[in-house]
Amino acid sequence: MVRLVIFLVFFTALVMAAGSVLRLLGLFRESTAPTSAARPTTETPMPSILRNVAYALLLALMIGITTGWLGGL
Repeated sequence: MVRLVIFLVFFTALVMAAGSVLRLLGLFRESTAPTSAARPTTETPMPSILRNVAYALLLALMIGITTGWLGGL
């Protein structure tokens, strides 16, 4: 069971990494919704590179905790 969970975590990491690379290259768009200029918001948008780095660090943290590399016994 643990092997299956680890496999799914790594598979998810690969899919997310591929999606980030495709988005970085501009080959993949997140949605076809109207641009942010058409929707007024009160939030300051986070730079995309910072958001991608935060996602990568969060994923590394989750994988480390799940596999026992961080905080494991």
